[in-house]
Amino acid sequence: MYYALASFPKVDTVLIDRIRRKYDPTVDLIEPHLTVVFPLPESLGKWELVRHFAGVLQEWRPFTVTAGQLAKSPDHWLLLTLREGAAVVTQLYRDLYSGFLGEFARPEIFQPHIGLGYFLKAGRTNDWDNPSEADFDEDRYAQALREVKELDLELSWVIDCLDLVELPDEVIAWARGILPSYPQGARAMRTERLELGAA
Repeated sequence: MYYALASFPKVDTVLIDRIRRKYDPTVDLIEPHLTVVFPLPESLGKWELVRHFAGVLQEWRPFTVTAGQLAKSPDHWLLLTLREGAAVVTQLYRDLYSGFLGEFARPEIFQPHIGLGYFLKAGRTNDWDNPSEADFDEDRYAQALREVKELDLELSWVIDCLDLVELPDEVIAWARGILPSYPQGARAMRTERLELGAA
């Protein structure tokens, strides 16, 4: 089991869902979301993580973000990135990775986003730590990009809470390239809601 921390937009995501249904293998794993803490091993302790996150978030106040720009990640995802609020989310990321989580932080590659699709060539193995441009399905990506540009995907929402999400081991094994294909039927589960500014 792994734990991540994410914001789930409190807006209509039907257009995002439509794109993800075509291009994102994780569409049935988890709803559209903006990850603020990436998957951490359960060996760190769920309640230790909850206490740490709650302590950090009590110093924060709700803030607004707006998604609306597109980008490609080094590991071949099409991302809906933030047009407004990216610097604030990045600071939140840094704060959440303080203390005993400091060794897991990778602020140099952090880009707040909602994933829209994944573009790995058929027969290639995913590896989030060592992506190769030779594995990138450029044609399928270009098709998805054309479709997304025809939609109005500008979304604004207030981040006033974050959800702790449990992720199955096999999903992380796929993401690291250990499993050759995405584990069908895998589901994430929201387990704790943590409010910003809660004492």
